[in-house]
Amino acid sequence: MDLFTRFDPVEVTPVGDVVKVRGSMHAEPGERGELLVVADYPFVHPLTKGGTSVQRTIVRRRVTLAMLDPARWETTRGRPQARSHTAEWSNVECEAADGFLHPDSPQDTAGDPGPGPASDPYDLSQGVKCEGCRTNTRS
Repeated sequence: MDLFTRFDPVEVTPVGDVVKVRGSMHAEPGERGELLVVADYPFVHPLTKGGTSVQRTIVRRRVTLAMLDPARWETTRGRPQARSHTAEWSNVECEAADGFLHPDSPQDTAGDPGPGPASDPYDLSQGVKCEGCRTNTRS
């Protein structure tokens, strides 16, 4: 679930064909002879579970790739190497371990404070606060 988002098509249905994405990508120096490319994006998936109300599942990923100088490193020119990746997601059942994200419907979590630390998934200045489930402060 860190690099790819999958939902069980038997359980949920996408609403429309748009997944909203807003984030940033930038380059920064790494070790000598490498350039790091850092991508940080929240993905907002509108879904419905059993034809009930629309719910947003938000997945935020931060991925760092390294572009290496072949004169200094053993690498293939133009091919990035993965350095690190983190992800956090919200409005899902956190205990599931079958490779799918399982959205919680609002009635499933009524009165529940939610799993994981509270954070704003759109505040890119904070970085990814935790690996795994969290509670949104806004959706």
